Amino acid sequence: MVFLDYRDNLESDKNLIIYAHGRLDKNMFGSLKDTLKANWLNNKDNHIIKMSTEN
Repeated sequence: MVFLDYRDNLESDKNLIIYAHGRLDKNMFGSLKDTLKANWLNNKDNHIIKMSTEN
């Protein structure tokens, strides 16, 4: 599961705290370490984060 910190305000905060864990198949946050690699940073498709909420 993924959790948003209870102190975050989705309407006004520019930064959010998200809790989760990586999985062996790199699902969820398992591939987070790839964000430090140049080829990941240079891929413009990786600059978009999509988030779905009830609102």
